[in-house]
Amino acid sequence: MKFLSGLTFATSLAIGVNAVQNFYTDSLQSDVQNWSWGGADSTPNFAAIDLVYAGTNSIYYVSNAGSYGALSLYTSTTFGTSFNALYFAIAGADLGSKIDIHIAATADGADTSFPLSSCINDAVTTATSWTVATCDISSLPAGHTYNRISFQDKNGVGLAWHLDSIYLGLLPPKYPTYSAISVLGSQTIVLFGTGVTANITEINFYKSGSSKKQIFKYKNVKSFSDANFPRTYVDIETPFVPGNLTVVTTSANFSISIGDTLLSGKFNSSSSANYPINPDIYGMAFVPDASYASKYGVTINRWGGNDRTNYNPAIDASNSGNDWYFTNKAVSNAQKFITDTLAWGKAFYSLAALDWVSKDTISGTFPQSTYPDQQKFWQGLGNGVYSNGTSISAPDPSLVYTPWNTTLAEAFLRTLSPRPSVFAIDNEMDIAGSTHRDCHPYSTTYDEILNTRFLPYAKLIKKVFPNATVVGPSSCCWYYYWNSAAGGTDKAAQNGTDFIPWFLDSLKASEKVTGRLLDSLDIHTYPGDGVGFSLGTDDVSAATRLRLTRAFWDPTYVDESWFGKDGKYVSNQPLPDTAMYIPRFRKLIADHYPGTKFGIGEWSYGTSGEAHFSGGLANADTLGIFGRERLDWATYWTSPSDGSYGAAGFWLFRGNASYPFPSYANQISFDSNPDSNYVGIYAGTTKSNGFGYPAVVVVNKHLTNSVLLKINDKNNAFDAGVFVARHFGGNGGAGLGSVEIKIVGGVVVVPAKSALLIRKLY
Repeated sequence: MKFLSGLTFATSLAIGVNAVQNFYTDSLQSDVQNWSWGGADSTPNFAAIDLVYAGTNSIYYVSNAGSYGALSLYTSTTFGTSFNALYFAIAGADLGSKIDIHIAATADGADTSFPLSSCINDAVTTATSWTVATCDISSLPAGHTYNRISFQDKNGVGLAWHLDSIYLGLLPPKYPTYSAISVLGSQTIVLFGTGVTANITEINFYKSGSSKKQIFKYKNVKSFSDANFPRTYVDIETPFVPGNLTVVTTSANFSISIGDTLLSGKFNSSSSANYPINPDIYGMAFVPDASYASKYGVTINRWGGNDRTNYNPAIDASNSGNDWYFTNKAVSNAQKFITDTLAWGKAFYSLAALDWVSKDTISGTFPQSTYPDQQKFWQGLGNGVYSNGTSISAPDPSLVYTPWNTTLAEAFLRTLSPRPSVFAIDNEMDIAGSTHRDCHPYSTTYDEILNTRFLPYAKLIKKVFPNATVVGPSSCCWYYYWNSAAGGTDKAAQNGTDFIPWFLDSLKASEKVTGRLLDSLDIHTYPGDGVGFSLGTDDVSAATRLRLTRAFWDPTYVDESWFGKDGKYVSNQPLPDTAMYIPRFRKLIADHYPGTKFGIGEWSYGTSGEAHFSGGLANADTLGIFGRERLDWATYWTSPSDGSYGAAGFWLFRGNASYPFPSYANQISFDSNPDSNYVGIYAGTTKSNGFGYPAVVVVNKHLTNSVLLKINDKNNAFDAGVFVARHFGGNGGAGLGSVEIKIVGGVVVVPAKSALLIRKLY
């Protein structure tokens, strides 16, 4: 038996007893039930003695491979948001990126998840020693009665772990004193924490290549007492130059390097460098509420995805498809979604276009009672695959579904008031034979996608709402931009033409008869063709995630997915090993159906990235690219958790501040172009002629190097003046910082692993 002292953890239980809701100490508490699933025989063991953190017992759980099992605890003592921390001790081999923690409310289905790694500062867990976890749950959406905590094997690989001392409580003060520093702009230092500036005893600086110490005075102290992100800004007396800065305080010394990477340039005054940025690029899906939309500057809210393909508006039911055991379920009301969204932005609705919608909220296609020999189960429903790996033939769809057609769709559309302004024809019809094979048990063809799905429903939408924007074909991924699921024979029947060019040609030809039915081409893309979903939070994964943004624009970037090697075998396109999504599809539109807009209906770098600095920087970098490359619209999948790095990337450009990134793009001509693997720089201005107040976003992807950027424009607008600075990342974590600062000599310093917006005020 192995015991660890765990003084801090165990003591917090004892001291905080009046502010704690306990789930497990030596045994499940009387109000807690075991709702686990997918465990091996005899697990969970709630009285394990082989490895104990505190007391005499712990929990031991083993998930079966393929079961996506979870140790799940239900409590009859519901909790809201009065607690802001989940505490526990865990032991198991390298679990950080392999376990997701879910906090759910069974009454209304609310479920918030986050990776274990976010609770243990990316520490590597082991099977023979305990790691103490502190999960910040302060951003749990309010208004729900939470009553379930689950620890899930997220990839279904089969894992074993111990848990002990599980309880809800309160976070300690985040910064008992200054905990870190950063630099900002030309001469501003940021101190993170709740210390007072009187604690600063000295600010010294060593210029690069010099051993002579300079001592700086500071002034213009601005403190912000935000409980989640306390910070103080101070200005030194001289602008930054490359070197090493140290702030000496009564509690600790903090050092930071400045200008490891040097860049310089000036604004491009040509008219070709100055054009509007479409605000519709800042969209998401299933935005929680108006407050979230305002905080992060969201402009479009999309209703769509695999689990809305079978939406039945008569009963607010849909089916999860292959994503989750082909189960019917209750979903939110579409009209309420549209009405709520229109109070703050544009509503984007994906209209069901298959032949079936859910008939209830409880049925499933492959019940265990009918098909007992399946790979895995959830609440009596199977995944539709026999234990030997072969798929079960789809039964009669009417067991789970009810028919759907354009007549029913028209009746539904005519009830909508208010209505959405943007419609998609369902979601990823190219893979319906997989994601919804229980009600569509065959591969989609070119002809089906266009003539059976898109055209009838697009005509219907234009009939009911003539001014609506219709987008399509909402293809899921690289292979299906160029091919159908029916394969080579189907493509040969269309003279070997790649799918999207054929789709555009066909709609251009039909316009003479039907009028324009396609207003915008829509693709879904996860850069690296989904590589981001398999990345962790280590430095190699972070660097990869930050390179993937180049796929949106760069013709020299060879993709890091399968088609970077084999793209030539699946399309007739030039540069088949590079994605360059935006310029590629712009060119296809110009060649095949001019006047069509272009948008990206789904994009992201995976949920693990949202909780990591690299995900936030990748999002910020991508939004900068969207504006620079003149994308017409985009909706992220889905909405990053409030307070996450992923959400911070949106806030940087559009969040609830008086001075977001401007509405017009500009460009900087660099003396030496920055390496896009490490730096993204995006310029804007408040006027269409290029001579309004300028702004610059700098995304520093370096893991260790700071960037010193010197900017000039025609009017030397960056040489002096008052600016607003917005920042996140680096030593400030996912905290959102905004402050007025001065810029001197056009110098802007951005620390490693951080992003900064500088916009001139006057």
